[in-house]
Amino acid sequence: MRQARVWVDGSEPEVQIHSSDAVSQALHGILHSATDLLGARRGFLLTCNDAGVLEVACAREIRPVEVMDLVLAQAALVVRTVLRERQPVAADALGRAFRVEGDAPDSRRAAIFCMPLDLGQHRSGLFCALRDGTRPAVIGQLDLEILDGLCDQASLVIGASSACTALAQLEACLCLQDEPRRPAPC
Repeated sequence: MRQARVWVDGSEPEVQIHSSDAVSQALHGILHSATDLLGARRGFLLTCNDAGVLEVACAREIRPVEVMDLVLAQAALVVRTVLRERQPVAADALGRAFRVEGDAPDSRRAAIFCMPLDLGQHRSGLFCALRDGTRPAVIGQLDLEILDGLCDQASLVIGASSACTALAQLEACLCLQDEPRRPAPC
């Protein structure tokens, strides 16, 4: 949805674009880049609020229901560790978690690779790639740095979307309060 705003002094700022389509496109582009970098076909971005509610922000080649099944089963340890420690973690095909360090040969066995998203104090999130290739490549230090940048971009998109939603809700509340009160019919 395109929203044009006018400042109090009557001047017009640049037109701001906020739409779920724009957010979705940005997140899909980031996810696509990140999974391709790791040689993964499937992946997802997940958010978690303070109450522990998980939400799939974006998924590639995996349905949201399958993401939640995976998070509650094979990837549960990795997801909990990433959300708690806010450090990259991987797991082998059996779900055994290990830390990934750049250019370490054991990164080849990473069937699941997760990195944290920095969404502020009240929310957390993660990027997860599912590597199912027969010859997965070593995850290098440069790969980790690029992934860190992509996760920062995803965090900014999710944060901006949340801020726009909160602003729209506040604006709606203020508009309701400004409406003249009509007497109730008898």
